[in-house]
Amino acid sequence: MKILSIRLKNLNSLLGEWHIDLQDKTYAMDGLFAVTGPTGAGKTTIFDAVCLALYGRTPRLSSVSVDSNEVMSRGTGECFAHVTFSTDEGVFTCKWGQHRSGRKSSGKLQDPVHKLEHYEPGKEEGTPITSGHKDTLKEVVRITGMDFMRFTRAMMLEQGEFDIFLTSDKKERAKVLELITGTEIYSAISRLVFARSKEEAQAFREKNIELEAVRASFGGQTEEDITAELEAKSILLGQLKASHSRTEAERDILREIRRIQIDLDRTNNDIDTQSKRLEAFEPRRIIMDMADRAASIEAEYTRLVSAREAHSRCRNDCIKLQESISQSEAKLSRLAGTIPALKEELSRIRSSTAESADTVLARVQGAARQYERAERDKLTSSEALKRANNVLNSAKAATSRRRAEGERIRDVFNEAERRLKEAYDAIKAMRARTRTAVIAEEQALLRDGEPCPVCGSREHPALIHSTEAREKSEAFFRETQRLEDEYQKLEEERNKAEDSLEAARNRWSAAYAAEQAAAQAWTSRIEELSTKTKAVTDSRDVLSEAIRPIGITCEADTGEILRRAKEWAANIRRLEEQLQTSENEVASLRTVITSAKESLEDRKAELSSLAAGLEALEAYMSGRFRQKDFSDENEFLSALQHVKELSGLRTEWQTLASSMQNLRENREAALRSLDEKKAASRTEGSYEEICALFKKQEAGIIAVSGEISALSQKLDSLRCQKARADELCRECESLKTSAERWAALNKLIGSEKGDAYRVFAQKVTLELVISNANEYLRRMNGRYTLKAKPDSEKLELSVIDREQAGEIRPTDNLSGGERFIVSLALALGLSQISGSKARVDSLFLDEGFGSLDEDALNTALEALGEVRREGRMIGIISHVAALRERIAAQIHVIPKSEGVSVLEGPGVS
Repeated sequence: MKILSIRLKNLNSLLGEWHIDLQDKTYAMDGLFAVTGPTGAGKTTIFDAVCLALYGRTPRLSSVSVDSNEVMSRGTGECFAHVTFSTDEGVFTCKWGQHRSGRKSSGKLQDPVHKLEHYEPGKEEGTPITSGHKDTLKEVVRITGMDFMRFTRAMMLEQGEFDIFLTSDKKERAKVLELITGTEIYSAISRLVFARSKEEAQAFREKNIELEAVRASFGGQTEEDITAELEAKSILLGQLKASHSRTEAERDILREIRRIQIDLDRTNNDIDTQSKRLEAFEPRRIIMDMADRAASIEAEYTRLVSAREAHSRCRNDCIKLQESISQSEAKLSRLAGTIPALKEELSRIRSSTAESADTVLARVQGAARQYERAERDKLTSSEALKRANNVLNSAKAATSRRRAEGERIRDVFNEAERRLKEAYDAIKAMRARTRTAVIAEEQALLRDGEPCPVCGSREHPALIHSTEAREKSEAFFRETQRLEDEYQKLEEERNKAEDSLEAARNRWSAAYAAEQAAAQAWTSRIEELSTKTKAVTDSRDVLSEAIRPIGITCEADTGEILRRAKEWAANIRRLEEQLQTSENEVASLRTVITSAKESLEDRKAELSSLAAGLEALEAYMSGRFRQKDFSDENEFLSALQHVKELSGLRTEWQTLASSMQNLRENREAALRSLDEKKAASRTEGSYEEICALFKKQEAGIIAVSGEISALSQKLDSLRCQKARADELCRECESLKTSAERWAALNKLIGSEKGDAYRVFAQKVTLELVISNANEYLRRMNGRYTLKAKPDSEKLELSVIDREQAGEIRPTDNLSGGERFIVSLALALGLSQISGSKARVDSLFLDEGFGSLDEDALNTALEALGEVRREGRMIGIISHVAALRERIAAQIHVIPKSEGVSVLEGPGVS
C-alpha cells in the first residue's frame, strides 16, 4: 500500500482546504521527507487526516460521531479528509467528512460521511464502491489487509510509542504482539481445545452409560421364547376366526328372516292404505271421463268460437269505419275554414318586405352587433382619454416637483462651493504664516560658530534665541492641519452636493421626457375618440335601415330591438308553419275519407259471408254435443273446464293403480323369500342368542389378536434394542478415540484460561519479529543482533554486541542512540509483520528523534536510507532542527495568529 495524496479541510490548526501531492517529483527522487514545525503547530494533524480518511478515527481520538467532533477547527461548520492510495488491486480514494447544520459553526453536528472510490486507468472520475462507514471500513481492511491497529503499527508509528516494544515489560509486549499479529486467536484456540476435550470426555461417558442402560433392558428373554409363544397364539386365532365365520353366516340368515317378516307386514299395511285411496279417487275418475269426452270435440268447438269472433270483429269494424268517416269529414270542414284567415294574417305582417324572415333577422342581428361594438370601442376610447389626461397632469406635477428640487439642491451646492473657497483661502493664509514661523524656529536652533544646515555659514546675524518661535510654529502647524481636515470635510460635502445636483438634473430630465410622452399620448387618444364617435353614427344608420321593414325605430336599445326582431321572425315562421300544416292536413283528410269509404264497402260484403258460415257451424256442433252424451253446449263447457286437469288426473289414476299392482307383487316375492330363508337356517336358537354368541367369539378374537400384537412388538423391540446396543457400542468406540485425541491435544496446547497456546504463538511471533529486526540491524551497522532469552514464557529480549566479542547485553542499558537504532529495527520488523497481507510502500514516523546525539542521528538517517532503498517512501514528523537540515524534501507547518497554521512545501497547495 502506498499513499499517493492527502487532502484535508478545517482539521485542528490547519484551517481551510489543503492538498499534499506525494507523487511530486521531489518525493519520488528522495523517498524521504520531513514534516517540520514547532511543537503544537499541527504536524501530526497531517497523518491524523490519513487515519480519519481510512478508518474514521485517529490514534488520539477513538471516534468522531454526531455527538462529538474534536478535530474540526474552531469556528467552522465542516471538515473532511481524503486519501488516495494504491495497492495491487488498483488506485482508490477514501473520503471522510462531517458538517454542522447549514454548514454554520453554530449548527448541530450531522452524521459523518465515509465512502470509497476506485479509479480505472486513464479515467479522472472515480467509481463509487461503498457509501456507509461500516461498509467502507470493511472494504478498506479487505483491500489494504490492515485494520486500524495494524495500520498504526505497519505504516504509521505514532507519537510516544516508537520504542514501546523494546521498553515494555512481558505483559505489555504480549499485548503488542496480540494487537499487531492477531495472536489473540491462539488464546481462543487454547480455551476451545480445553473445552472441547472436556466435552468429548463427557460425551463418551454419557454414551457408555446409555449403552449399559440398553443392555439392562433385555430382561433375560430370548427371541426363540417369544417366537414359540407367538406361533401358538396364531393357531388359536385361526380356530377362533373359523367358528366366528360360521356364527356370522347363521346370524345373517336369521337377521334376513326378521327383515323379510317386517317388510311383509309393512307391505300388507300399504295394500290396505292404497285400497282406501282408490275408493276416495272414484268421484274424480268420473270427472276424468267427462273431460276426456269433451277433449275429443274441443278442436271442432274451437272453430265455432273462431267463426263467432270473426263475425263480431267484422261487424265492429264496419261500425268504427262509419264513425271515422263522420269525424274526418267534420275536421275537414273546420280546417278548410281557417286557411284563408292564416293567409290574410301572414300577408299583413310581410307587407313591407319580400325577403324571408331569417334573412331580415340575420341582417338586424349583424347591424346590432356592429353598433354594440362601436359603442364599446367609443367607451373604451373615452376611458383611455381620461387615463391619458390623468397621466399628463401627473407628469406635469412631477416635472414641477423635480424643477423645484433641482433649484433647492443647486442652492445647497452653491453654498458648499462658497464655504469650500473660504476654507481654501484660510489654508493659504495659514500656510504663509506657518512658513514664517518655521523660519523663526530654524533660526532659534542655530548656534554661534556652527554651520547653517542650509547655507553653511558660521555667522548668523539674524539669530533669535527664543522658545516662542518653536511654540508658535507648532501652533501654526496644528491650526493648518485642522484647517486642512476641515477643508477635506467641506470638499466631501461639496462633492456630495454636486452628485445630488447631477442626480436631480437627471430626474428633472426624465420627468420632462415623461411629460412630453404623456402629452403625445393624450393627443392620440383625442383623435382615436373622434374616429370611434363617427363609427357609432355610421353603425346606427345601418341598424335603422335594417329594422325599417319590421316597423321598429332606433329609439329602443339594441337588446329591445333584437327581442322585437326575433318576435317578428318567430310570428312569420309560426304562421307559415300553421298554414303549411293546415293545408297538409286537409289533403291528408280527403285521402283518408276516400280510403275509409272503400274499406267500409269491403267489410260489409265480408260480414254477409261470415254470417252464412256461422249459421252452418252452429247446426253442426249441436249434433256433435248429442253424440258425446252432452245435453247442450253448457254441459259441454262445464266438462271442458276440467280438460286442463285431465293429464294430472290420468297420471294420479295410473300411479294409484300401478302402486297397488307393485305392492301385491312385492308381497308375493316376500313370501317366497321367507320360505327360502327358513329352509336354509340350521339352528334352533333365536336371533338374540346367535348375536350374543357372535359378540363373545369376536371378543375372544380381539383378545388373542392383542396378545399376538404385543408379542410382535416385544419381538421387534428386542431386535431394535439389540441393534441400538450394537450401534451404541460402535459410537462409544468412536467417541473414545475422539476423546483420547482431544485429550492428547489438550495436554499439548489446551488450558482453561487460554495461556498455553498463546504463549507458544507469541514466542513464535517474537522470533519472527526478531528475525526481521536483525535483518534491518545488519544493514544499518552490523554491530547489534537481537535475541530472545531462553525462557520463552517471559518474552524478554537481549542484545548481542559484536564489537564487544559477542557480549550479551540487556536492552535497558543501551544508550539513547543505541536504543533508537534497536527500537527502529524492531518497529520496522513489527511493521513488516503487521502489513504481511499487503506490501507496505509508505512509512511514517511521528517524533522519536529528540534524544539522539549527532552520531546517533547520522546512524538513524543511514538506517532510514537503507529502508528507503527498499522502495518505500518514508515521512518523518519532527521538530529537531538537526534532522531538518539533513533532509532536503520538507513540508513546513508554519503557525500564524490565533492557533492557525499553514503548509508550505513541494506538492502542497
